[in-house]
Amino acid sequence: MFWPYRSRLAAVFGAVLVSLITAAPTPAWDAPKVDEPEESLAVVDDADQQEEASLELIHKLSTAKPEVVSDRPSASPAGLASSRRSAAQPTAYQEPEALAPGTGLPEGIGDPGDPYAEFVPMPMGEGDPMACVDCNVAPSFWAHRTGVFAEFLYLRPANVDIVYTLQMTGPDPEDDSPTGPVGQVAFDAEPGIRGGFAWAMSDSSSLQASYTFFESSTSDSIEATGADVLQFQVSHPSVANAGATSISSQAAYDLEFQRIDLDYRRLLYGSCDSALNYSMGFRYASLEQQLLAEQSVGVSTGLTTVTTEIDFDGFGIGFGLDGQRRSQHSGLLVYGKGGASFLAGEFKADFQQVNQFGGAALIANDWTDQRLVSILEAELGVGWQNDCGDLRFTVGYNVSGWFNTLTTGHYIAGVQELEFNELDALDEAMAFSGLTTRLDWRF
Repeated sequence: MFWPYRSRLAAVFGAVLVSLITAAPTPAWDAPKVDEPEESLAVVDDADQQEEASLELIHKLSTAKPEVVSDRPSASPAGLASSRRSAAQPTAYQEPEALAPGTGLPEGIGDPGDPYAEFVPMPMGEGDPMACVDCNVAPSFWAHRTGVFAEFLYLRPANVDIVYTLQMTGPDPEDDSPTGPVGQVAFDAEPGIRGGFAWAMSDSSSLQASYTFFESSTSDSIEATGADVLQFQVSHPSVANAGATSISSQAAYDLEFQRIDLDYRRLLYGSCDSALNYSMGFRYASLEQQLLAEQSVGVSTGLTTVTTEIDFDGFGIGFGLDGQRRSQHSGLLVYGKGGASFLAGEFKADFQQVNQFGGAALIANDWTDQRLVSILEAELGVGWQNDCGDLRFTVGYNVSGWFNTLTTGHYIAGVQELEFNELDALDEAMAFSGLTTRLDWRF
C-alpha cells in the first residue's frame, strides 16, 4: 500500500537534488550537463517511469568526471572548455636520462660521434676515495696549469780542473823528475738555484720561463817538502818557472754560469696517470771562468802571478721532451726529461803574467772567438703530487754537457804553445752533474 508513495518520494527527491546542483556555484569544476527529459517529472503520471528517471539521473551524476576550470578566463565558451580540459590533464612523469658509469654524464656524450667528446673529462681512478681524484672534478694529471716553481741545484763541474804546479826533484824539467804531490784547483759540488713560472694557455699547452744561476769557487796551496822544488805550470815558458827557492805556490779558481729559458710547451700524450710533452723556445747563457795563481820562483824573478779570465755570452734556440707517470693511489711519481740547446756567441779570453822583479806585465794575451755552443741535458727522478695536483715535490739527478767551449786549461796551453788556430787545441767540453730538488705550486 506504500508503493505509490515510495515512488513519488523518490521522484521528488531527484527533482530537489537536480535543482540544488544546478543552482549552486562551481568554482573548481562543473557538473556535466544532463539531457533533461522533455516532460517534467511533475507531469509524469506513471510512478514506475518517475522512479526509473530518478535512478538514471542519480547514476549519471555519480559516474560523471568533473572538469577543472582554468583560472584564466576565456573570451568564448569553447576557449573556456578547452582550457578546462588542458588544465585537467596531469603532466606526464619523465624518467631521468641514464648516466654512463663513472662519468656522471648521460650516455652517448663523449662517444666518438659526439662533437664535444674532447671536452668530456676522463673517469676517476679505481679505489680513490677523495672527490678531487676524480678527473671530472680536479684538473687532469696531464693538464697544463699556471704556477710557479723553485729548484735547488747541487752540481759539480767537470773537465775544468787545473794543475798549476808540480813538485819536482829540481828546477830543470828535462833532467829532474816529479816526486808525487801536485798543486791542483778542482771544484767540488756547490749549490745553485733555478726558478720560474708557467702560464697555461689551455689544458694542453703553456708558456714557461726559468732562470738558472750556479757559481763555484775553489782554492789550493802547496809547499815543497825536503829538497824538492815546485815548477809553475801556468806561466809562459819564456820566463823561468822554477828556482832553488820555489817552495810555495797557491791558486784560486772561480766558475759561474747563468741561463734564461723561454719555452712553449705542449702535450703529446696524456691520461689520468701519465703525460708526455715537448717544448721549444729561446735560450740565453753566460759562462765565466777566472783563475789567479801565484808562486815564488826565485831571486831573479821573485813572485810570479798569472791571471786569466774567460767570458762567454750566447743566444740560441732549444728543444726538449719530458714525461711523467703517477700512481693514483699513493701520489708517487717518476719523471724524466731531456733537452738540447744551440747557442751562438763569443768567447773573450785574457791572459796576464806579472813577475815581481820584472816591473809591468811581461806577457799578455787577448783573444776572441765566435762559436756555436751545444748544451745537452738529461734528468731522471722521483716525486710526489697531491690528489688535486696543485702541489708537487720532486728529487732527481741532473747531467748537462757544454760542448765546443773554451776552458781555462786549454786557453793557457794555447798561450804557452802559441796555438790559436788549431781547433783541437782550444776546443773542449765541460760538464755539470748532481742532485736537484724542485717544488711546484700550481693554481
